[in-house]
Amino acid sequence: MNELKLIAKLQHTNLLRLLSCCIEEEELILIYDHSSLFVQSDPSENIRLDWSKRFQILEGIAQGVFYIHKYSRLKIFHRDLKASNVLSDGQMNPKIFDFEMAMIFNMNQTKENTNRVVGT
Repeated sequence: MNELKLIAKLQHTNLLRLLSCCIEEEELILIYDHSSLFVQSDPSENIRLDWSKRFQILEGIAQGVFYIHKYSRLKIFHRDLKASNVLSDGQMNPKIFDFEMAMIFNMNQTKENTNRVVGT
């Protein structure tokens, strides 16, 4: 439910867009816009990325994180950002997703004390 509440309010080119959801009793299904995501048909094929493309990917991830930290309607910290939580579209533009462990802050809040370790 935390992910649903967060991602429904976020819109940025570097965040995976939520299309719909289904909530029935204890079942929760999130439906993301995956139509333009990049899928490598043969995992044995290595995709070679030059440094300019790698920099573009890193910059997109940074822009997505900066958006959720500073410019979104909610001030959010992802808390589980890792390679497997970033997908890419056909042009290798990064799409951040999996906000299950994210934490919402007040807009003027700069720090928070937590009593447990979360994320990977």
